[in-house]
Amino acid sequence: MKTQEFIHESIGVTDVFGRKSGVKVVFEGDQAHTDGETIIIPSLPQDKVMSKHSVGVARGYIDHESAHVRFTDWDVSKKLFKECAEHNRPSLKAITNCVEDMFIEREYMKLYPGSERNLNTLCTDINVREVEHIKALPEDQRTGVNLGTVASGILARGRRDYVDTSELWDCVPDNVKAHAEKWQEHIDKIESTSDSIRLAKSIYKLLREDPNLESDPEDFNPEDDDLSDVADGDGELLPKGMKEEYGEAGEALGEALSEDGESGPAELGEGSGAKGLANGKGALGYTVYTTKYDTVLHRRLPKPSEESRMDNPPFWTGTHEGYAKDKSRLQSQITVMKSKLQRVIASKEMRDWDFGREQGRLDSKRFSSAMTGQKNVYKRRTDRIEMDTAISILVDCSGSMSSGGKITLAKQVAIVLGECFEGTGVKYEIVGFTNHYANMRDTINRLVYKGEKETKVYHRIEPLQLMMFKEFNDRLRDAQPFINAIDMVSMGNNSDRDAIQFAANRLSKRPESRKILFTLSDGSPANSCSNSVDSKDLIRGAKEAVDEASKEIECVGIGIQDSSVKRIYPNYAVVNNLEELQSTVMRKLSAILTGGKVRL
Repeated sequence: MKTQEFIHESIGVTDVFGRKSGVKVVFEGDQAHTDGETIIIPSLPQDKVMSKHSVGVARGYIDHESAHVRFTDWDVSKKLFKECAEHNRPSLKAITNCVEDMFIEREYMKLYPGSERNLNTLCTDINVREVEHIKALPEDQRTGVNLGTVASGILARGRRDYVDTSELWDCVPDNVKAHAEKWQEHIDKIESTSDSIRLAKSIYKLLREDPNLESDPEDFNPEDDDLSDVADGDGELLPKGMKEEYGEAGEALGEALSEDGESGPAELGEGSGAKGLANGKGALGYTVYTTKYDTVLHRRLPKPSEESRMDNPPFWTGTHEGYAKDKSRLQSQITVMKSKLQRVIASKEMRDWDFGREQGRLDSKRFSSAMTGQKNVYKRRTDRIEMDTAISILVDCSGSMSSGGKITLAKQVAIVLGECFEGTGVKYEIVGFTNHYANMRDTINRLVYKGEKETKVYHRIEPLQLMMFKEFNDRLRDAQPFINAIDMVSMGNNSDRDAIQFAANRLSKRPESRKILFTLSDGSPANSCSNSVDSKDLIRGAKEAVDEASKEIECVGIGIQDSSVKRIYPNYAVVNNLEELQSTVMRKLSAILTGGKVRL
């Protein structure tokens, strides 16, 4: 699987899941973590192939962090973490995390049984790393009671039912094993984060009062969580040189992603790993700094929030009356082009012969078979396959399109094409794209400044905004106000590669056998990026996206009063005015639909 496919998969799945649970996945920077609402994965360079293993670990990471978002009480957790910091007890925090992980993974698998496979891949990876860590410790630490052996005991026993933890369990001293078995009985009864903290504190208190775990496991009291008499610090529980965190999913993800790079593990800091992929040769390695602020505006929001409306207010201001006026000015072009399109469709629906029938007209090529008495020697007229096409019309809504009436011409082209496709059986959508962030300019300006200074190369820093003027299953009548707003929307820069991938991804999921992408644009990509990235890199990135999409989609660039699209689209045409539309776009369309057999 290529990285961009994984990115689209992750964002798409969690967009659906997130509406129910508040989970959102973004790709940003070089750290893997979650803030309680958003799951952050390191930015991945595109066009790199992710191994099956790294995909599994990444999916497991998303499921693990989704479980935290769904079941962890973050207010309670933050209070505990603050307490740990005040009393210098990192081991208490680590033990609490281990106990809470067992609780949230168990509950998540009950809710989503399919997540077990992903969690198995992730946790197996974690186990391997923890085993390596334990084996590298001095002998007295490997065989003693400390944070490393205790955390390993909790993780190995807790995940035994869905992960092979035998190797990790073998690293745990016998006295820790005996207590871990008892602790697991209480972990199985946890119903909340508060329960996890209470149990973790009880375990921690036992370890501080009985540092060698010489007590009988049956005497353990899961309610004995008062630490007021326990001295600050971790005592002998955390020997010098031992790490303070165990079972960290972010670290496992970082290492798995690094393994996909041609230059080996990354050196990006704790919990990271995308740089290993970036070291690959050949492809550009197009990387987005963050997807956090990317937006898709669509009319399907029955009552758009004020925040959505403010994101690009003109998107919501089009009217049916405005569309009717636009259409009336284009009626002659619509009539002529629709007539031509119907000729193309008629040529595709010509009747053909179906051979090998037992009734019908005698097939002259089977005359000898008829003489020997065979029955299937007839042929009958039959219809050819009907029009089976999905088309995406991608409209560049960047600032440069506002000059010389370009965006108005693009809107007119979109209207003419849409009206021509209506009633033909062709499924189509109209999507606008730009980089826009009117309601959070200060935030994005700081983001851009930070991204430009990063040592890692980012080809897009500012947010992508996509506007669904008409979706495949929308009725044209319902979409008319939004199509009317095409030349009203607020305009910014343009990230062509990201928009092309968005449209291509949607087309690839369509059931139609033929898929076409028309991009209406006046030039080349232009957006905020790292200082080391230039316009040639952005053009190359867009061209790579077209080349990849062209494996299953016919991609056509329609230059709006500009021929720059030829640098990105091998198949292109230029439209300077509406009069040229019939001789350019329709000619391209008929050639695609008929294989060049019908010329208009």
